[in-house]
Amino acid sequence: MQFDSPIFFLGFLPVAIALIFLSTRRYSNVAIIILSLIFYTWGEPKFALIVVASAVFDCTVARRMYWVLQSSSPHYRKLLLLVMVLGNICLLVYHKGVSDWQSG
Repeated sequence: MQFDSPIFFLGFLPVAIALIFLSTRRYSNVAIIILSLIFYTWGEPKFALIVVASAVFDCTVARRMYWVLQSSSPHYRKLLLLVMVLGNICLLVYHKGVSDWQSG
């Protein structure tokens, strides 16, 4: 599914907006996550695994950063942020390299 396709504008987007606004504050983030997975899986199912892996990694590091915020130095938080950013860049480079290698 692409952003400029009729199925996105006439089907997915209205349903997504309605679900987000009709859900309670507590479940709106869950709705956004599920809708994101549906969107990425629609076009190419292999991307869903990458999105889930990135989200789990980011959530784990962010929770660690929050814990460190309560107890440790700002240098350690910056190191964790660097690990998170570099981890996502490595995931992107790896995936891009593998998909280029497979297609070419």
